[in-house]
Amino acid sequence: MAAASPAAVPPVQPMRPRRSPLALRVGDAEVILLAGDVDLLGEAIDLLGVAIERARSETGRTSSDRAVTDEVLAELSMLKTLLDTPVHGFADPALEPGRAQIGLLRQVLADLSGYHRIDLPPALRELRSLLVRQ
Repeated sequence: MAAASPAAVPPVQPMRPRRSPLALRVGDAEVILLAGDVDLLGEAIDLLGVAIERARSETGRTSSDRAVTDEVLAELSMLKTLLDTPVHGFADPALEPGRAQIGLLRQVLADLSGYHRIDLPPALRELRSLLVRQ
């Protein structure tokens, strides 16, 4: 009898290139991310998703480990959906990431500045400092 294959988790979907800024609210502060900042976050989320997928396929994991990995990949996908939200102007309310998304944003920014050694643009440095306070 063949072993059951783990449930397939859809890969994190690519974001379309952003054409407008995005306002994020973290706590009681807001930061305006330029389109290029949001695109950089989207690319970093892709890289993190690929690394998680690779780690999952290269190591023998228990079903509970796979479940946690699937949950993280699903949360990454939801974060990308949030960042891909169209806005119609600065009159629109700022988007507010949830608790899990705040943690993932921290991880993505740490991965960018640490592992990938990217010098974060000013708005992403501001976002990182807001996230640290949460």
